[in-house]
Amino acid sequence: MPHAEAKTRFSSHPTSAAAARRFVRDVLTSWTVPLDDGDAVLLCTDELVTNAIVHVASDIEVVVLWDDDVVRVEVHDRSSRPPLRRVPRPDADEGRGLQLVEAMANRWGVASTDRGKAVWFEVPAA
Repeated sequence: MPHAEAKTRFSSHPTSAAAARRFVRDVLTSWTVPLDDGDAVLLCTDELVTNAIVHVASDIEVVVLWDDDVVRVEVHDRSSRPPLRRVPRPDADEGRGLQLVEAMANRWGVASTDRGKAVWFEVPAA
């Protein structure tokens, strides 16, 4: 059972990634969650929301959960298609989002929902 939960919706607009980062930052600040690397949480949030904007083009729900030792961020969209982890060319400007999430989060994954899917990641609370 989560210690705390917050969620909000965003449109599939390019400005929603920045709005989602602000939402997650504000929620974690208001909860006074001790994190070793808060920037990693914001970067992973940005990557997952950006993927939903670019590849799904549906409304997006961001859910933040905190229990005693883990922060989990979920990005819900209306597509049942799982994200593709690509291996971009070294000079490519895109295609590294899931690699960043994999490197910065303790765990990440995809879960089916009744309206599509949720791509999530977890980081330890300090």
